[in-house]
Amino acid sequence: MIFRKLFGRDSDPGDTKHSTESDPRHPPKEASQKAMPPSAANVLLRTAVSRDHGGWAVGETLLQRMEQEDQQYQRIETALAEIKGMMQFTAKSAEKAKRNQEKQFTSLRSHITDETGRICTEIESTMVQNTAIQVFESLLPALDDLDRLVDANGSEVRGSGDSDSNDNSGDDRGRKTLTIVRRRLVDCFSQFGIERVNIDIGVTRFDSEIHEGYPFDGDDGEAIGVAEGTIVEVISAGYRMGNKLIRPASVIVMGV
Repeated sequence: MIFRKLFGRDSDPGDTKHSTESDPRHPPKEASQKAMPPSAANVLLRTAVSRDHGGWAVGETLLQRMEQEDQQYQRIETALAEIKGMMQFTAKSAEKAKRNQEKQFTSLRSHITDETGRICTEIESTMVQNTAIQVFESLLPALDDLDRLVDANGSEVRGSGDSDSNDNSGDDRGRKTLTIVRRRLVDCFSQFGIERVNIDIGVTRFDSEIHEGYPFDGDDGEAIGVAEGTIVEVISAGYRMGNKLIRPASVIVMGV
């Protein structure tokens, strides 16, 4: 009866009674009705029965197969869970790396912008300084002439006590005019940082870094009380822009 319910027919080869006689409780099916193909469970049971006709053997084989399938399914679920965790970790790592990359890019772009602005400012400042120096160097001969004229007129005015007062006033006005012109030129270039090398006659010591010295060849009486290495006269003024020397001062030095 068990095999009849499972397979729809007798499966016991030793049972010949029911194979020849019909069961009144189960009338034969219509001839036109086609037999259904066996299911996977039926195939498995048939295979088990063909090996061992005992019912317990069939059930045990089926349970073992189901346990194996359950274990395999659990392994697959475990592997899928691990893969899902790895994918989530990879996605989080990629998102974190992307944020870090964006921060680095923003910081790098800001640094490049700042450096570019600083370099442009330095280049612009250097160009302005170089241009000012070039213009100043081209005007240095004229500035030296003004210095000599002012000094010469000043000496003549100071030494012409017996001359007519009108001539003295005219020379004085000329000297003042030259002095004003020279002062305006010096003030103009001082706006760009160009200044004279400061020298105090009889006090300032000779410095080869900023002075171009010539030996004193005057009277010994003029050298009384003046220490060796002291500047006693300025031939031409020196100029500098900050720490950059444009032209050293030409001076006469005692004892050189």
